[in-house]
Amino acid sequence: MRNLQIKNRYNGSLIFFGYYASIKDAVLGALASDASLEDAELENANLSGANLSKINLTGADLKAVDLSGADLSGAKLAGASMQRVKLSDANLAGADLTGADLTEAVMVDADLTGAILAGAQLCRVSLVRADLTRADLSGTYLAGSNLKASDFTDAKLHGASLARCDLTSCSLLTDEGEIPEIVGADLTGSKAEAKS
Repeated sequence: MRNLQIKNRYNGSLIFFGYYASIKDAVLGALASDASLEDAELENANLSGANLSKINLTGADLKAVDLSGADLSGAKLAGASMQRVKLSDANLAGADLTGADLTEAVMVDADLTGAILAGAQLCRVSLVRADLTRADLSGTYLAGSNLKASDFTDAKLHGASLARCDLTSCSLLTDEGEIPEIVGADLTGSKAEAKS
């Protein structure tokens, strides 16, 4: 065990510290003590499989963090820097990712049911087989993303940019059998097939 510190990404001030075997254990310790990790610097950390349900990582630096298989349901991730983050098989149901930057993130088989991604940057993201049922993707930039076999049932896509996306075998149908809200969305160069 060693003294691990989690610092504020902007001013270097100490957010949380303690004796832990790994940064994952330190983050779990912070969560257990109800400490807010808002604006935390966690770049390149391995948090795979961690139970981070309802954690506050608003504005945190999570670049290239491995969150594969992690439970982030109900997490606060608004404005977080999450470029190249690994979120395959992660549970992000109900998470708030408003304005987060997830450029080049890998989110294969991720559960984003009811997640809020309004205004997020999801450029060149791999969302293969992701569940985005009832997710809010209003104003989201998804250009060049791989969205094969993802479920967008009842998702809000108003003002979203889907330019050059692969939407092969996606479900874009509501319960009423209509395309969800995509008024003003950019579908230039996209491949889309709605499930029947």
